Amino acid sequence: MDKARVIKIEPGFAHLLMEVSASCRGCANQKVCCSGGGSPQPVRIRNDYGLLAGDEVELEFSASAKLALAFLLFMVPVLSVIAGYAIGYFAFKSETFGIIGAGIGLLDAMVFLVIWGRIVKKRDNLRPEYLKIIKRNAIDAQ
Repeated sequence: MDKARVIKIEPGFAHLLMEVSASCRGCANQKVCCSGGGSPQPVRIRNDYGLLAGDEVELEFSASAKLALAFLLFMVPVLSVIAGYAIGYFAFKSETFGIIGAGIGLLDAMVFLVIWGRIVKKRDNLRPEYLKIIKRNAIDAQ
């Protein structure tokens, strides 16, 4: 179960700042989720829960959503590099063209992930499987 604080509300959406847990601090891939300073990136979710700025929540995202994101972030670049190398090597029968193809494959994967991220950011499909308000913001609740 993850904990987060609502940092911003916009029509239909809430921006959450996830709490860095003990398992996050020990993770080798922490820079994927967190900025260079170790602070987590905000997460935008659909606000079907009546969240207010300053609320503290406990939430859980589905395992399938986490696996899909992990696949996209880690496996798509690897598979693109392998495919680019194979295409370059077998098309031109040269190691040099294989390496060039791998570089092009990596660039393709990066472009794909950036475009995919922008498309997903506009959609509202990031919904927690479970969300509970732990502490209501006292200022807005009055």
